[in-house]
Amino acid sequence: MDLSPDIIDRERTLYVDSTNPFMLSNMHPGHGFQTFSHVIKSIGFQQSKTDYSLFTRLNNSSFTALLIYADDILLTGNDLTEIQRVKDLENIF
Repeated sequence: MDLSPDIIDRERTLYVDSTNPFMLSNMHPGHGFQTFSHVIKSIGFQQSKTDYSLFTRLNNSSFTALLIYADDILLTGNDLTEIQRVKDLENIF
């Protein structure tokens, strides 16, 4: 059986997100990352132009960085309230 280049696993269909090749999803290609980036940008994060998996937010003296790698998210910054606000978004995803 020939597998499409987008199908990674024989047990379940996983798609490679063309906007971020490290992202695998059971959604149609691009929808998961597009939804995530839309939501995160709507709360003030800027997407890096050189690394689409990096989002940053600078607000006065507060800096928050969010990096997506495969199925992990690295969230760091100097404002615990802002970090908690982003973590509370997990209900959406």
